[in-house]
Amino acid sequence: MRGFKLHHQEWATVLVCWLANLGTTGIVNKTNMRTEHLEREDKKQSLIVANKDDEVEDTFCYKLFELGEFDVAKVQELVSYVLLNELNDKEKDILRWIVEGVNSCFAYHKDANDYYLIKNYSKKIEDKWSMGWEVTLNAALGTAN
Repeated sequence: MRGFKLHHQEWATVLVCWLANLGTTGIVNKTNMRTEHLEREDKKQSLIVANKDDEVEDTFCYKLFELGEFDVAKVQELVSYVLLNELNDKEKDILRWIVEGVNSCFAYHKDANDYYLIKNYSKKIEDKWSMGWEVTLNAALGTAN
């Protein structure tokens, strides 16, 4: 893409649209995501930090780690949040933890000696994770995988 330059916000829009075209459940409204970010800032907890908090049950991480359910809408919400917000160092550290945890869940699911299962596992979900959502999250962290 020589000579094709986009600003950060334009890339975010491109990536959100690209993720939607992967067959996800739809595009998350950017205005709503910014509003949610501001509301969470007021509460002193971002969407990323909420995913690390064991007491917050309705998060992507809680559903995957505790209930064994890969919630496509929740992961898309998380990806959209990352694309539309500037992350601080704490959020970046937690995001790395989330990515590692999701990858571990897929590994545990496939391990015949492990009792952990992703109840709604499908190759399609795993492929969307490894070729889409994970790539986007790692790009936001400045890491390639």
